[in-house]
Amino acid sequence: MTAILVAVAMTGHFWNDSERDLKDAEAHGEYARAAALARGLLQKHPGDVKLTARVTGTTLRANVPAWVMKVRSRDFDGAESVLTRTAELSTDDADLRALIDELAWLGSLERLVIGRGGPEAPIRIYADEDSIARLIGHWNEGTDEHLRALVRIASYVPQFADWYGEALTHLRKLQSGAAVYLPVIERIKADIASELARDNPDALQPALQAAAEKYPALSGLDSVRADLARYIEIRREARSQEPGRLFALLGAARFQTPPFVINLRALIDGGQLPPADLLRQYDAATQAWRDGNSSESFATLQKMVTGPWGEDAAQELQRRQAVATRFAALQQSRSMAGFIDQLLAFRTSLDPDADVYFIRATTADLSAHKDIIIARAQDSMKRARTLWEDYQSSGTINASQRIETAISDQYRMRARLLAEASKSVQQGFLIYSQVDPSALAQSSAIHEEIESEAGQQRSKLHELTNVLEPQLLKTKLALLGEPAE
Repeated sequence: MTAILVAVAMTGHFWNDSERDLKDAEAHGEYARAAALARGLLQKHPGDVKLTARVTGTTLRANVPAWVMKVRSRDFDGAESVLTRTAELSTDDADLRALIDELAWLGSLERLVIGRGGPEAPIRIYADEDSIARLIGHWNEGTDEHLRALVRIASYVPQFADWYGEALTHLRKLQSGAAVYLPVIERIKADIASELARDNPDALQPALQAAAEKYPALSGLDSVRADLARYIEIRREARSQEPGRLFALLGAARFQTPPFVINLRALIDGGQLPPADLLRQYDAATQAWRDGNSSESFATLQKMVTGPWGEDAAQELQRRQAVATRFAALQQSRSMAGFIDQLLAFRTSLDPDADVYFIRATTADLSAHKDIIIARAQDSMKRARTLWEDYQSSGTINASQRIETAISDQYRMRARLLAEASKSVQQGFLIYSQVDPSALAQSSAIHEEIESEAGQQRSKLHELTNVLEPQLLKTKLALLGEPAE
């Protein structure tokens, strides 16, 4: 009996000593030591409600000030490390873990807000919406519980009490913007996915333009529209007869928007676009071509003609061989009549990206005859203006002439004026682009007027596909001349 009494007395003595140490640590603000002492007492007296509360309070006081400092200084990784260490001390304390989770959520909120550029920053499509929806959704699932938890933390830690209201202000601004823009973003993303699935990307251009005008505070649409333009160009070139342009576009393409990345990969996997290894071979052949190593370029392309996309590689090989042949012929005709015509024809046929070696190689000849060439461009533009004025004064092609079941003299005359005006303005533009790009701006107005009218006339004729006999429609279109490239 005596032994039992001694044991009880000793236990009480140790309890009193530990309790005094705990109170002393708390009194001196040594919260890390206080938390350790409180956890030690709780292990000896599990289930003690008051001790549990002291463990929670001292642990928060020991760690949350450092966490607040890290968040305020935008050291979010450091803030996460503080919470990770704190969580390791609360493996058996569900109550404390819940408060730590609340802090982790608040840290994620601030990381998002600051990472976006502040609470006033616009929401970025394909960048912010998922994180915003997740953070707001978590808060909305138990707003009252979250508020009570934050108030409780604030009751323990004055530094937190001084700051967390600012974070909740950020949350309210985020909620306000999300209420407007998240549904808009979802509609835009659904439209993009739908039109790409239908292989109808052109339909997205007016929709994205309208969205940009209606929601100027929605960020990221410029990148989406840039990706769309690249994607449309790639799809168009994939259907064209110029594989070199397609390979070059794919080699330079850097999509930022997920649906375009995914769809491009699907087109490659489905064989509708060349794969990466083929692009690398083509790039090597093109670099040699740009450097003037024609034979090396031909040899590399020749290796590609028997594999996938071999027909396209063969077509580009033939094009490059023809360029090399024409360049050699041009060098032999320097002193002959017609050299300037041959030089201009050669220059305007070159690809400005792939054929840079030949552009550089003929620059000196172009400069030597610059005055004559500019005079030709001026003549072409003057002729275009005269023909355009004649077309306008005689009356433009109207609906009754387009729908005629035979080609009238009026349609034939007006179509000829428009076609020749278009041909002349295109020729003048091409020549100016070779020797005097600044003159292009001066002639842009008439160029746009003529090409706009020619384009509208072709478009209106195409609308009569189910009305006019096919051969008649084809003839009427042909009289309008070739569309500008």
